[in-house]
Amino acid sequence: MTPANEGAPIKHHVHHSYIWLGSLRAFGILLVALVIGGFSSLASLVSELGAAASSGALLSGALIVPIAIALILGACVLVFLIIVGIHALAYKYLFYELGPEEFNLYSGIITKKRVHVPYQRIQSVDQRASLIQRIFGVCNVHIDTAGGAANKAILVPYLSKGEAERLRVELYARRSYAKDGIIVPAGQPAAPEAGADAAAAQGNILDMGEEAWRQFGGVFAGDGADLGAVSYEFGLTNKELVLSGLSHSSGVAVAIFAVLAALGQFASFFFDVVPEGDQVLTDTLTQSAVMFGASNVIAFTAGAVAVAVLVVYAISALGSVLSFGGFHARRRGDRIEVERGLLQHQSQSVSVERVQSVIVKQTLIRKLIGYAEISIGKIETANEGDSSTDNGPRGFILHPFCKLSQVPEVVSRMLPEYADAPDEPVKLAPCALRRGIIRRCLWQGSGFWLAASTAIAQVILNLVFNAQLDALEMTPSETEMALFITNSVAVALYLLAVVLLVLDAIGSVLWFRGSSFGVNRTFMQVTNSGLSRQVQLFPRNKIQFGYTKVNPLQKRAGTATINASSAGGAGGTVIRLIDVERAAADQWLRWLEPRSHA
Repeated sequence: MTPANEGAPIKHHVHHSYIWLGSLRAFGILLVALVIGGFSSLASLVSELGAAASSGALLSGALIVPIAIALILGACVLVFLIIVGIHALAYKYLFYELGPEEFNLYSGIITKKRVHVPYQRIQSVDQRASLIQRIFGVCNVHIDTAGGAANKAILVPYLSKGEAERLRVELYARRSYAKDGIIVPAGQPAAPEAGADAAAAQGNILDMGEEAWRQFGGVFAGDGADLGAVSYEFGLTNKELVLSGLSHSSGVAVAIFAVLAALGQFASFFFDVVPEGDQVLTDTLTQSAVMFGASNVIAFTAGAVAVAVLVVYAISALGSVLSFGGFHARRRGDRIEVERGLLQHQSQSVSVERVQSVIVKQTLIRKLIGYAEISIGKIETANEGDSSTDNGPRGFILHPFCKLSQVPEVVSRMLPEYADAPDEPVKLAPCALRRGIIRRCLWQGSGFWLAASTAIAQVILNLVFNAQLDALEMTPSETEMALFITNSVAVALYLLAVVLLVLDAIGSVLWFRGSSFGVNRTFMQVTNSGLSRQVQLFPRNKIQFGYTKVNPLQKRAGTATINASSAGGAGGTVIRLIDVERAAADQWLRWLEPRSHA
């Protein structure tokens, strides 16, 4: 596009797929919300049709269904057309400009909106694409600033892949010039010099799929841009890819909650549709217990739930593997770049000067096999148009499954600025073990509170079943079955409580033995251990402020809690270590004092 005036900023419109792909996405979200919201109404309709069938009036009741379906389909078509019209009108007023000193994004049909970002305030430029967007070769570009959670990330939607890469290069180049006080005129490119990339990193079988995506590009992808030279790059081997999916921290918890939620939804639907569903369920359980034995019924039910959890966990693990398909981490100039995702692709980057911390995490499983996850902490901004303050994980993953012995090498090659880690850790106070066991096993102990709540519930249910037989309208056999199920579940929960209590005690010992902090002239490192382990390394000049806290019990024991706050994450991050000796905590506070010669 030729500018109207020489030196005037050029208007860059987003890709036209914003109209139809954006409309489909908005309509899909609306449709899902309506379906979920109308689920109870659907259950009521099914129940009414069942009642009509039993009364002989099914024909008149069934005529309502096709009429209702026709009206719903007509309303959906009308709503979709309205959404398309709004997106088509919005497309006309959605464009961006690269000015001499700032990036500008214009939008709005009635209420005009202009977002401007000075180049020197740009922290990172990320690209994200859903599966449908990848097919058509478009993506969303997120421009993060240094404003933290108080500011929104600038979202430039539906750019072709080639245009997004060129914008990314141009923004980084203009930011580099702006830092040196050089102003690049509008309409004049400021792309960096091209250079040869580093040797290809070792990959895995899913990289073949990612390479096929690259070859295909997408329907509207366009020509790519030269992003500059790569000094170091690595990927994931087949072993690392599979084990990272199997050992991800949230897999089991997600599986359990998903199965429980599905059972709850099914039970709700069943009780809404089936008349006297609670009585039907009770009779079925009673007859099954008489026919097969109560213990066998309980064992079968527990086995079915366990199988369901394993299936959901396998699906979750597969999703995690696919999310790291095509994983590559690179050091390109002064930037760290990570791209991943076979189906939904994302490319994240951050300038080294914006890195707030390096975090090494080990879950229980990864701790046992000697692997860890390396992530980078950076200042987070919420997505434009998203009112939520929780914008997902803080920073981004640098290596999802790295052998613990190789962590120093990866950090030193990707972030040589962070290679000087403190090597003289300060351990916790001797009394921290006793205090940790009391705190973690009792006041914060999951096993202790599970046993206590189970005991209270068991006593109440036994009293109710034994004292109010007439009010509950239960036969002696039904009462016996209810008591057996209640007490069997209670025994299982007691056993679980014992296991959790033992794990809490082991975690307390491991926390005492493995937790520490260390400082040198430029860095601080905090290790919080236990069944899992997390090491955080951050520069002294990235600490916003630090303080110690001493409660009455700590004052008596001569310990303190040290707290260091950095700008990493959404709203900042507080790194905390409990029960450090008071003398060590006071010395750490002196280390935080400003140094005129630093």
